[in-house]
Parts: sequence; C-alpha cells; structure tokens
Amino acid sequence: MRKAISTVTLIRSDKDKLSQLVKQLEQCSVLPEELVVVWLISPNALSLLKSKHFNIVHKFIANDELAVAKALNRGINATTHTDIAYIDVNSVFPTDLFQYGQDALLNHNVAYTHDINSHINVGDEAATLRTHLSLITTGVSTAHAPKLKVGAEPVFNEIKDIYYGKPNDHRHRFAVFFISKADFEKTRGFDEAFTGVELIIEDFIAKCYQSGLSFVSLPIFTITAISPVAGNKQVHFFNMVMNTKRFYHKWGHYPNKALLKRYAEAGIINKCFEDEGIIFICQPDITMNKSVPNQREKHSLNKGSTRPHEKFASVMSNARFHENIS
Repeated sequence: MRKAISTVTLIRSDKDKLSQLVKQLEQCSVLPEELVVVWLISPNALSLLKSKHFNIVHKFIANDELAVAKALNRGINATTHTDIAYIDVNSVFPTDLFQYGQDALLNHNVAYTHDINSHINVGDEAATLRTHLSLITTGVSTAHAPKLKVGAEPVFNEIKDIYYGKPNDHRHRFAVFFISKADFEKTRGFDEAFTGVELIIEDFIAKCYQSGLSFVSLPIFTITAISPVAGNKQVHFFNMVMNTKRFYHKWGHYPNKALLKRYAEAGIINKCFEDEGIIFICQPDITMNKSVPNQREKHSLNKGSTRPHEKFASVMSNARFHENIS
C-alpha cells in the first residue's frame, strides 16, 4: 500500500497558474493527499481555492516575494505526510508523476524529473503536452496523440531529442522533486539567509550531499514555463551576487562561475574574483530600472551604492533572472 503524499508549491506572481496545477493534480493516476500552497503575494480569490479530490492548505508569507527559502521551509514543514513532492506552479507533468516519484523514494532519498525550461506559455497546451509526456515516459509512440500547436512544438522536439539520446544543452532542475520529510529535516531545510531565488536549490543540493542523501533522476520529463521576473532586475542581480558570496563562504567554490566571468568581462565585477572575492566595479542602481553613468570606482558589497554605466545595461537586461527555482 502506498504512503500518503503531500505536495507543495509557491505562488510569487503567477497566481492564475494555480488552477491549472490543481487540475493537473486531480487527473494524476496516484493523487496527493494534500496540496500546501505558500503565497508570497497578497491574498486573493484563489487563496480560497479547494478541491474535491484532496485537501488544499493555504499559507502566507507577508508580501515578501524574495523570501523564497522561508516559503519553501514553511510549506514543507506544514505538510502532514511522510512523502513530499515540490512542484513548480508553472510546471506541466505526466499523470503518472507520483507513481514514479514514490517508487523512487523506496531506494533513494531525493528524486527529480528531467525538466525543460520553456520560454513560451504552455498553459493552453497543457493537456496535450501531458498526453505526449505520458506516452514518452511509457515508451509508447506519440504518432496518434493529439496534435501540438506550433508554439509548443519546439518544447516537445527538445524532449524527443533528449529521449532519443541526441545532444542537448538542457540541465536538470528541481522544478519538480520528491523527498521524505525525515530526510528534509536531516538537511535542516533551505538556507533562509539566501534572498530571492538564485542558488537556493544549488545550496540545498549541497546540503543533501553533506547529509549523506542519494539522488535519482526519474524517467519522466516535465516542462516548466519561465516567468518574467517581477520587480527590479538590478535587485535580482544584487541578490544573486550576495547569494554567490554566501555560497562560496559555505562550500568553498562558485557554482555559477561562467556567469560571473561574463560579468567580469563586461566590467561589472573584478576579473580576479576567484582570488580577491567579488568586488563591484559597477553596481546596479537598486532604486531605478535604468542605468546611469558611474566613475568606475571599485566598491565592495558592504559600501555605498554606485551606478553602472549605460554600456552595461544590455548585460543586465539579458541576464537570466527567472521566477523559477533553478
């Protein structure tokens, strides 16, 4: 007999996606016993959303969209069952997700899906995509499955490339993962000293390894739409650098070295950051969504705010700041 399972999700800005997530959960072959929804925005009509198939518990973090680690801990600690599944509210997943996830937890501590980042809104295609995902997972041909619209085809083609062993630049993300509550408690949860979304998952994975937990990737594909960042992108950049410094202090290496090198080449941070630590040559103006001239005087993170020159604006705007936990 299967154990009961709790599901956790966060709502930062995509509140309309909650209804789609609940609908997907209701159609799964194995249903969760509860869904814990942690809101990082103000309550609204969906804050009362219920389901006939499982209990929905709503928790609230008072209007702090950057308190992601705190919200994750609160959601997981609020669950009432042994097995836990975290699902990004923007994710599309096959109907047999929980069956595979719980089976994997019998022999491993943490299980995660092969997740594809999508820059298109797959909401309208969710049902069709789920059919294709389920068929691929079970090795059945998708030739007679409902036809995908043009906008969703690139996403599905990427999945097929991975499935058939073709080179692909996708990376595993924890948009969907399973863990037991006991194992989560071993790690002492997500580090609430991290602000925003950057490096929270990387730090948690390191804590899992430190706690002796084992990982397994599920033979399942999920698709997670990337949401535009709410608020000031420069603030997200500042948080990323602060989180990077904390990560380095804890673990002794930079997990996002390639990105830091890009910022160094652009003149935003010092080129010798690996030896000197990260020093801002130009710092984002956190009070405005625009760049202004700067005297290019070096400032550490602990000193006053400086402003980037306009030539760095394109680097800032093209940086990969996503709502999703990746």
